[in-house]
Amino acid sequence: MRKTVIGVAALVLAAGVTVQVAAWSASTSSPTFDTSTLAGKVASVHGTAGLQIRMSAFAEQEAEPSNPADVLGPDGVSLIEPGGGSVKAPDTTVNQDTAAAPQNETSIAVDPNRPDRIVAGANDYVTRTWSCTVGGTPCSALGDGYSGTYYSNDGGKTWCCSASDPQHLGTLIPGVSHLAGGPYDAGGDPAVAFDSRGAVYYAGLGFNRNSAPNTVTVNRGTFGTSGGLSWSQPTFINPTTSPAVFNDKEWIAADWHASSRYRDRVYVTWTRFLFNPQNGNYVQSPIFEAHSTDGGATFSAPQSISGNVLYDQGSRVFTGADGTVYAVWEGATRLSTLDGTYFAKSTDGGVTWSKPALVATLVDFDGIKDTAFRVNSFPAGAVAPRRHASYWAVDRARVSRLVTGACLTVFRPVDLGLGPKNLARSWHVNSDKRRPTVAHAGSDPAKRMLLQQSKKTSSDDICAGLDLVAPTGFEPALLP
Repeated sequence: MRKTVIGVAALVLAAGVTVQVAAWSASTSSPTFDTSTLAGKVASVHGTAGLQIRMSAFAEQEAEPSNPADVLGPDGVSLIEPGGGSVKAPDTTVNQDTAAAPQNETSIAVDPNRPDRIVAGANDYVTRTWSCTVGGTPCSALGDGYSGTYYSNDGGKTWCCSASDPQHLGTLIPGVSHLAGGPYDAGGDPAVAFDSRGAVYYAGLGFNRNSAPNTVTVNRGTFGTSGGLSWSQPTFINPTTSPAVFNDKEWIAADWHASSRYRDRVYVTWTRFLFNPQNGNYVQSPIFEAHSTDGGATFSAPQSISGNVLYDQGSRVFTGADGTVYAVWEGATRLSTLDGTYFAKSTDGGVTWSKPALVATLVDFDGIKDTAFRVNSFPAGAVAPRRHASYWAVDRARVSRLVTGACLTVFRPVDLGLGPKNLARSWHVNSDKRRPTVAHAGSDPAKRMLLQQSKKTSSDDICAGLDLVAPTGFEPALLP
């Protein structure tokens, strides 16, 4: 790896406050980047020698000059690949559009009080297939990546709903992107979570391709007596118009534990990319957190939780039964040779956070042969009930002290002061080759719900299936 040097630069934020920050730089002379555009921000991160992190795959895809996800043909209206393929049982098609729009970066959550109620999310390009017009311009030319959601009230056997035009959004998230009544070109990067009373929260991003405005978004969803899901207008967290700031790769958790002293508090973590406002060079990308005590209507002032681990990406936040909230992410310090998986926790409802602890270092390799998966090394975590053990998953793009099985990649449990290292067998760890996921099996330790991107259909439909996994599926010899 090329040797890097950390310098000190003055960063002027949108509020006009000048602060001295540790800046990542590869040499005394650096190229310049137009960070008023998304493509310029992506280029700045890619152009930083020795930097191991990248902006989210969604942001990088949206920064490309081609049509989003190659949905449309040269005429800007017709579909490149209409329909075809099939979904094989027991998998079920989750997204309900029939026009072959692609979806990616799936997320899923289950109501803790009603396990047959499921909400899923994805980056959804369905607006690129709409036949409507707005002011004489086809919706397909105005559409982009949007925040898509889908829900099931029967354990994943059937799913709702479809979206066809701005007056019939189905379960597209409202108030973020243009065709859904919002101020931004695109929205997505989904994360979903239920609280203890059945409300569901969707966190995502809103941003423009060719101008600076961007934000983290949170919408609250409620189910009616008939089982239908409706979404509130969004709350914007850290909205900015500064070319020197980009909010990326958020995650959300709601404290669904009835015994928690912070019951139903909502937590959001994300990466705040900072760039030099004079030349557009990447400066740092700390992990920030904000929390809500009123059901997502308002959030606390954003605060950095990554300490001196300033070059970060891909955080996940999750809660324990006692109200402790945890965050994990990939990051590096000023003097790091390699990136690592870092961990921090809060025992006072997110008001203060512990100093970040290194879980394990990560080692790069050049991807997985003969694949086109959107791989990354972002971690995920979960806390086992009663046993207070913590388990971690990472993608196969980077490996360090991992145990690999046919369909799963897991860390050996790491003692972070959470309790014994023994394996709680009711926990299963899986990777959908897009994002690592850790999920609790509930009352039946032989079941887990998988949400994955299907390659069985030409339209890249999202599929869900109930995966039956015996508790002995973890090889005892491989885990402590």
